[in-house]
Amino acid sequence: MLSTLSVLGGLFTRQANIYVHNRVRKALQLHAVYRSAFGQQFFRAFVHNLLRTAIRKRTPMFLLGAAGFSFQDEGISDDEIASCIDEFEILKKRPPSTPCCTHSAKCDRRTGHALKLNMEKFRTHLRSEGFEPVVESDRLHIWRKSETGKANYTYKVYGTFTDVPARAFFAVQCDTDYRKKWDKLVVQLDVVESDSQNDVVYWHMYYPFPLSSRDYVFVRRSVVDTERACMVVVCHATQHPQCPPRKGVVRVNEYMSNMVISPHNSFDENGFDYLLTYYDDPQSSFPSPVYAWMAASGVHDYVDKLHKATQQFNDGSALRPTLSITKGTISSSASAISNNTSVHFQTTHQQAQAHYAWHRSAL
Repeated sequence: MLSTLSVLGGLFTRQANIYVHNRVRKALQLHAVYRSAFGQQFFRAFVHNLLRTAIRKRTPMFLLGAAGFSFQDEGISDDEIASCIDEFEILKKRPPSTPCCTHSAKCDRRTGHALKLNMEKFRTHLRSEGFEPVVESDRLHIWRKSETGKANYTYKVYGTFTDVPARAFFAVQCDTDYRKKWDKLVVQLDVVESDSQNDVVYWHMYYPFPLSSRDYVFVRRSVVDTERACMVVVCHATQHPQCPPRKGVVRVNEYMSNMVISPHNSFDENGFDYLLTYYDDPQSSFPSPVYAWMAASGVHDYVDKLHKATQQFNDGSALRPTLSITKGTISSSASAISNNTSVHFQTTHQQAQAHYAWHRSAL
């Protein structure tokens, strides 16, 4: 009896494998036929409508597939966080024998803290990585790097502010609801899904005529490292089943943004340095030199608006977010990050007058 059942089970398994193989092969053939006959845009719209209909009717298999986003595969790794901090350490490591000039902008008299920056060593590091200077001033430096096989540049931005604290600047980076208020180019900005460390964010951005609007789907991770005294926000593009491409909106599939924030004294005192690394490919039809000029000026304008938003946030004229912190430990081969927190922000209108309790005691 057992041998008979074993034989029948083997025959059933073999038949099922053949059936599944044939179904998959036919599906791939249909994909090729429809894509070649009607074009990629039509096929994407067809699949989108099919998925939307199936979800509306609550088809079980489609619902199972819609839950297929993996934070383990798509989330920001510990090594990515550590790499961002390690690069910033190059900028901070100033030879002990080198005095800091007390009459330059590199010395912050209002906080009594000398910004011991090794700018020459950092420039050497950037040159070795293929970066060239675009803007150089006392409080803002912008470099760019041409990416092989791509028409756009990766940008690095170093800046310093002395009139707002690092914690407020970090909060403004993470608070999506507040950004809807200070960034007039935002059409839609929502957290789609979260786990204990990462957020998936959908961002629809207005572009002036004659360009179409752009949208982004990206994973974001925010970390406060109390041991190395810095805050990190890392983002990179991803795909999510709840965010299919939209008609009339250009999806930006290549996007990366890393921000490291280092206070001059403490997270809550005024004064900090930051290092931003940024790249995206908005698939613009502008010639490369024109887009490069637009991107460089856009970075400068973004930093100015971000600074103003942080000032309003810090002086109480903007909504305050509540802060949810999950404790954890990060380790990597590059360097260890300990005593860190993964941070998530949520804001509601009813919390507008809430006490900013975490401002001094969250960490």
